[in-house]
This record gives sequence, C-alpha cells and structure tokens, in this order.
Amino acid sequence: GGGAAEDAAADAPRAAEGSGFGVAAMVEDIARSFERGSSKTSGLAGAFRDPKDPEQAQVRRSFLDAAQIVFDVVYLLSEVLLQFHRISDGLGDYGMIRMSSWLHPILETLAEKVQRLKNNVALIGEAVDKAYVLARARGSRIEKPAPSDRMCARQRTCLERAATGRNSHVQALLQAVEELKTRSSPERLPAVSGGLGDAFGALQGIIDSAQFRACVGDAFPELPSLGDRTRPAPADAPPSGATLLRLSDGVCSDTDNLSEPPRVVDITEDEDGAP
Repeated sequence: GGGAAEDAAADAPRAAEGSGFGVAAMVEDIARSFERGSSKTSGLAGAFRDPKDPEQAQVRRSFLDAAQIVFDVVYLLSEVLLQFHRISDGLGDYGMIRMSSWLHPILETLAEKVQRLKNNVALIGEAVDKAYVLARARGSRIEKPAPSDRMCARQRTCLERAATGRNSHVQALLQAVEELKTRSSPERLPAVSGGLGDAFGALQGIIDSAQFRACVGDAFPELPSLGDRTRPAPADAPPSGATLLRLSDGVCSDTDNLSEPPRVVDITEDEDGAP
C-alpha cells in the first residue's frame, strides 16, 4: 500500500549509505586477505599474488581502488545526480544555474574519481602487458596461473574502450561533466534570466492584445496576473536564504542562495499569509 511505498522511499537513502559502507569494508577485507597471501581462489593471475613484492602489491591495490571507485561513480550517477536531473526537468537551465553551488562540487568530485579510475586501470593494463605479453615475447618465465594470449588481447581492447583510449567511456563522461558545468555556470544567469523575463513580458502583451481576445472569444476566462514575483531574481540579488516560489499549480519558479535549507512561499497568498 501507500504506507509501504513511503517506508521504502524513506529507507532508500539509508540502504544506499549502508551498502556503501559494506563495499568499503569488503574491499578492505580483501586487501588484508591479499596481504596474508590468501589469493589461491582470488582470480588473480600468478604474477600478482606475491604478498611480499611491492610492485605486485601496487597492482592489487589499484585493482581494489578501481572496484571501490566504480561503486562510488555508480552511486553518484544513480543516486545523487539523478535528483539534479529531476530538478532540471522541472526548472531547466535556470534551475541548474541556481543549483550550481551544490552541483559543481559534486561534478568535480565525480570527475576526480573518474580520473583516478582511469589511472588505476592504466596501471593494471601496463602490469599485465609487462608480466605476460612482453614476457612471452622475450621467452621469459611466466607465472601461473596465466592468461592466454587471447585473454591478454581482450583485456587490452576492453581497457582502451573503457578508460585508456582517446574515445573511451571515461573521456565521454569527463566531457559530459564539463559540458554540464558550462551550461550551469552562474555567468549564464543574466542571459537566461533576461530571456525568461522577455518571454513573460511578451506573453503578457499577447494575452492583453485585441488579436488574442478575438482569437479565443468571449468565453475565454480572465487570466490572473502572474506579477513580478514570478520573474527570476537578478543575479546580484542579496541572499536571504533559499526561497522557492510556488505557483498556483505547485511548480517552484525561483531559488536564491541554496547554501541554506530552502523555504517555500506560495505566491497565491497575500504578504500577510492570507489566501
């Protein structure tokens, strides 16, 4: 029923937080297991199992860091940025510009994690090439269990497509992050606000025109005035706490400083709060 759905929605953030701690704890448990030399069933190639070799330890650490970062990136995309996407659906570029003080630090964190993932994956790929591809080419001894030549070729192709190639998924994601930062830059606010103000003014003039009245006929209802309070606040407006102006249909139309929890003002009420 509705109560169960509400309980599930309320538990979702706690579940995501708990799963995050669970992944981090699991990664650290695996790291300690590697340090003890317990890698027989780990799936690691033989060249990366020696707990006393510092180079092999670095490869294992990069592998575990990459696993943790993948989880972090999925969380930021599916849990955090999804909420910004919902806000953007309702308020468009103007809403994202007003949210930039929250959005941009999160985008920078996401970009930093993606770059770390790329570095870790590149290190792993180089280690595999050195331990197996180059070693086979030189006729050197190969630590077993060892990947086949075909497996090594596949892993190189996958790493290039995912992270290390010029047109990799990592590069595409980093480019998308930069484009989103640009579109939500506060420097765009005067132009976006001006465009909204022009649209409101033009619409008001059209609705008041004789041509519009002749088009819609006498049965068309008298529309309420939207007034100045629906217009975007100027870029240099002094912050007074985050204010969301709600139109009569429930749509929030404006925000100020979002460094504080937002408060909602219903513009269908008078200044003294009377409807």
